[in-house]
Amino acid sequence: AVGILAAASIARGAAAYLGDLAPIPLPLGAAGLVILFTGIACLGVRQSVGIAAVMTFAELLGLAYVIIAGGHQVWQTGTVVPLSELADLTAAPAGIAAGAFIAFFAFLGFENMANMAEEAEDAYRALPLAIFLALAISTLLYIAVATVAVISVPLETLVSSPTPLRDVVASSPIGNAEIFGSVALIATANGVLIEILMVARVSYGMAHRGWLPAWFAAVWPRSRTPVRTTLVAGAIVLLLAVPFDVGELAAMTSNVLLSLFVIVNLALMRLQHVAPRDDLPIRAPRWLPPLGAAGAAALLAAQFLMG
Repeated sequence: AVGILAAASIARGAAAYLGDLAPIPLPLGAAGLVILFTGIACLGVRQSVGIAAVMTFAELLGLAYVIIAGGHQVWQTGTVVPLSELADLTAAPAGIAAGAFIAFFAFLGFENMANMAEEAEDAYRALPLAIFLALAISTLLYIAVATVAVISVPLETLVSSPTPLRDVVASSPIGNAEIFGSVALIATANGVLIEILMVARVSYGMAHRGWLPAWFAAVWPRSRTPVRTTLVAGAIVLLLAVPFDVGELAAMTSNVLLSLFVIVNLALMRLQHVAPRDDLPIRAPRWLPPLGAAGAAALLAAQFLMG
């Protein structure tokens, strides 16, 4: 469910950048992107992952461009949006809670690496390190991008814009909004492909173990790709991406993901108690699962209580 909702959210967000480049309605643009990447996912894991890697590199370049362009604009003009204009500080707790809830969506994807563990060498050691590295790099990039955005562009502009990072680039004398729009479209749409790949692979694995009908376990002989699960995943993503906007989809994704994180942390607590493992290269300290479960539950509760 998380992957389906995430893919729909990302498709809708990428469609906004597509709409900046061509007069294409958001629902139609989102539908086109979902169909395109579902087709790519059917080609095979190696081809799809290769395309995703290239798009991820483009994403990193795009974020670096935002940081450089926005930072240059502030450096050259000496104009910084005052803190008093960023928010009503009396409403800070509610705003921080709401922002943290939605921002949780930005970290979606690092856990998908676990679903590709069988493709990795020495997965027991490599996978945890890869997840930690992905989290660290993502956090640093997001902090830098968010800081540059809020000090270089008025908050009202960021809130009302469907493509706020494009506005940051456009505000800079060294920024080219058209070029960035193209890069942002490619980079943002990357998530659609990754999520569809993940959902298809998980569904295939469940069918292979008898947890889903055997019909889903079939693979295309030429590419050894689970085409049926890929097409079904793409169809469901399409049904969600067309009618809902990105804010609604991101909120639904965060709700489901935080709920799953509560369950996963509670399950880890149980495993540490009944079946401890001392042979793993990386082990979570006993205080970490309860802290993770409490943090995720607190974000969920704050979101519901604050509407």
